[in-house]
Amino acid sequence: MSTIDLLYNDHGQSNDAKNNATSIEIPYLVTGVESVQEAINALAESDDVPKTHGSLSVSGYDFDELPASGAYKIVVKYGQSAAASSSASWSSDDDADSNPEITIDIGANSDTRKHCIVRKKVSNDDDDIKAKTAINVDMDGNINGCTVLTGYQTRNEVYYMDVGRLTASYEKALGKLVGSINAKAFRGYAIGEVRFDGATYTYREGQKDKVKVTFKYSISPNLVKVPFDKWLMDKRGWDYAWIKYTVDEKDNEPKAEYAVIDQVSEYHDFGRLGIGK
Repeated sequence: MSTIDLLYNDHGQSNDAKNNATSIEIPYLVTGVESVQEAINALAESDDVPKTHGSLSVSGYDFDELPASGAYKIVVKYGQSAAASSSASWSSDDDADSNPEITIDIGANSDTRKHCIVRKKVSNDDDDIKAKTAINVDMDGNINGCTVLTGYQTRNEVYYMDVGRLTASYEKALGKLVGSINAKAFRGYAIGEVRFDGATYTYREGQKDKVKVTFKYSISPNLVKVPFDKWLMDKRGWDYAWIKYTVDEKDNEPKAEYAVIDQVSEYHDFGRLGIGK
C-alpha cells in the first residue's frame, strides 16, 4: 500500500508583476510503490493532494530518483493552464504519442572468441586436451582465439511530447539513467537485456508545440549455460564475464582457475522514462 507524505522543503512558486502566482511546485514523498507511474497515480487519486491552488490547476509532474527501493520524490506542478491536468499519466495522449515511431537495427559485430562452444576433433586421444576449450594457444601459453560474428540490436523510439514535460528535473532524471540496464522486463525483453543509451530532442525557448523526442537503446540477450572453459554459467546480457588463468610450468599450458561474471552497470526501472513498459 502506498504512503504519501508532504515534503515541507523545496516548495517553489513564481509570481507575475502583480505578485499573483503563475506557477507552484509542491514535492511529496511516495513510498510503497514499484514505479514512478504508480507514484504519480497515487498522488492523482489521493484526496490529500489538492487538484487546484487558487486559480492554478495541476499541470504536470516531475520526479527525482531516490536511493531507497520503492520510494520516489514527486513534484506536483500547478499552472494557469489546466490542459495537462486531464490525465495523471506520464504517457498520456497529452504528453506522448500513443503510437511511437520505432526503428530497430539488427546487424553483426566482430568479436574474438577464445573458447569453443564444442570441441569437435583433436589429433590424438588425450582426454585432457579434449576437455579443454581454449582456441589457438601459442607456445607462450597465450590464448589468441579466433574472430567470429556476433549479433547486435539497437532500438529507437520517437515520441511527440509536450514541451512542459521537458523540465530540468526530467532532463536530470534521463541523465541518471544513461548507461543503465533494465531492472524490470521492458518492451518484451527480460531483466538485464536492455541498455538505455540516452535521448535526443531540440526545441527553442518559448516553444509551445509538441517536441520530437527520440529514446535510444541497445539490446544484448541473456545467455543460459554458456561455456566458460570447463564451467557452464548463466550470464545476463550486459554483465561482463572473464576467466582467471595460470600457466602450468610443466607443459606451458594455460589452466583456468575460476570464471567470474561481474555486474558492471547499474540496474534501474525504465518506468522512470515515463513512456510505459
